[in-house]
Amino acid sequence: MTDIKNLRRIYFQRSKIARLLTEIVDSKVTIEKFAENHFLSISRAYVKRRELVSFLEQHQIKLKKNILVGEEINIRNVLFGVYFGVFNGFSMPFRESVMNEAKSIVQYFEYLFNLKLSATKRIKFNLLTTVSLLRIYGNQPIGKRFFSDEYFKSSEGMKIIKDLSHISFLHIPKEQIIDEISYIMLFLITEEEFELDGAFGLAEAHFHDIHMISQKMSVELIDRLPFSTEVSEEERLHIRKELRMGMMHVNRKNWIFDFEMTSFTSKKQLQFFFETYPIFSTAIQNVIQDNKRYFLEKDERFMIRLFYDYLFLLVGICPVSYFEAPIHVCIDFSQGSAYTDYIISQVKGFKNYNIVIESRITSRTDIYLSDCLLEKFNKEQIIWKNPPTPDDWEYFGNIIIREKNRHLTEKIS
Repeated sequence: MTDIKNLRRIYFQRSKIARLLTEIVDSKVTIEKFAENHFLSISRAYVKRRELVSFLEQHQIKLKKNILVGEEINIRNVLFGVYFGVFNGFSMPFRESVMNEAKSIVQYFEYLFNLKLSATKRIKFNLLTTVSLLRIYGNQPIGKRFFSDEYFKSSEGMKIIKDLSHISFLHIPKEQIIDEISYIMLFLITEEEFELDGAFGLAEAHFHDIHMISQKMSVELIDRLPFSTEVSEEERLHIRKELRMGMMHVNRKNWIFDFEMTSFTSKKQLQFFFETYPIFSTAIQNVIQDNKRYFLEKDERFMIRLFYDYLFLLVGICPVSYFEAPIHVCIDFSQGSAYTDYIISQVKGFKNYNIVIESRITSRTDIYLSDCLLEKFNKEQIIWKNPPTPDDWEYFGNIIIREKNRHLTEKIS
């Protein structure tokens, strides 16, 4: 995989279309200067420009007088997606002065908020800051303020403005600096690195619709989950609160930082999640479908990513046992306790399937796993005379899924 990524990066760096994009973003290069720099005829350079224009139009971006024009947040998201997907931590192809400024801003916030950024988060934060600086220095400001004015009138807010005005944003108007700082800090919030003091908060004007949709969808999702009667009202209220806050966070992140080229956008794993978490997956899919009018401007990749994010959120908040009856598996091998314990340890690797392991058959046993066939046990039996192979484990997983579906069907009926 590393070799493939290196090869992709090399091809990108050699691509004239990619070089043209980089030089336009970095220095607003003219087509004549680009042709001269890369030993191309003017006509050949214009061919590359048309190919770049075609790519940009697919993302609702226009190229006018060597400037990327369109909705500014979308432009930054596309640039982030392109360069993160290709370079992924390697040195960026932009001018050194801007990259050094971005690095200083990252270090400043790490110190100010005592951030413990992982390597991946630091790479993302550095790239987002670099793209922001390139755009603002190219006279393409973000044009939105994501925090309330009260925050930037607070001692902390004023300190950040003053400090960063000395570190970066040279010759940029103060109001634009504040907007850019709010955009950069919002990214840190969506990465769950810190939260604003509740006395200040985010600028509601930019988040009202997102919060309204999040509230509506979280209520609908909870209503679709068949809680066990053993789950207390207090536990249900806690899940409602956590889900509402979590979906609000997920939606803010996806609507604003829509890095479509770097996120979960494949359908390949959907079947696995529908088999592993059938109740969660079905409920989420139905809620998204019922609210699709709010996503008319979003493409299929966005919707798939939203599904994954909601699912991971729900799995983290709600124990599956609140909704699904566990699958009881009795494990009993004649080779002795050491071998039986080995099989048990392997079965525990299927923890996402909500399995309860039994040492003897009970009235609740769904599956009997052994090397001996029982004549009078009329439920599922899996017999392994020899140590299980990968095919055997795949078969075991399929039987678990079948039993889960049977339980689910019985519950619905």
